[in-house]
Amino acid sequence: MHETSGVLRPIVLKYLEGQPLEVDEVVTMRAYLRQWMAADLRGSSVAELRERIEEICTVAELRSWLDDALDAGIDPL
Repeated sequence: MHETSGVLRPIVLKYLEGQPLEVDEVVTMRAYLRQWMAADLRGSSVAELRERIEEICTVAELRSWLDDALDAGIDPL
């Protein structure tokens, strides 16, 4: 939300519009999610979601992770 480099926003928009992401864009999203999940979040799924971030290498894995995060009440986008 407060990212100021201008790098993340176009990637998030591209993802939300259903456009394919390049490998480096998935890596950027993974880094963002890692930072987001480092916050003081609570819930039964938080630890598992934190662990799974490192496994995100594809858009399908990103989508699955974000779906599970939303199910847990976590909306990083």
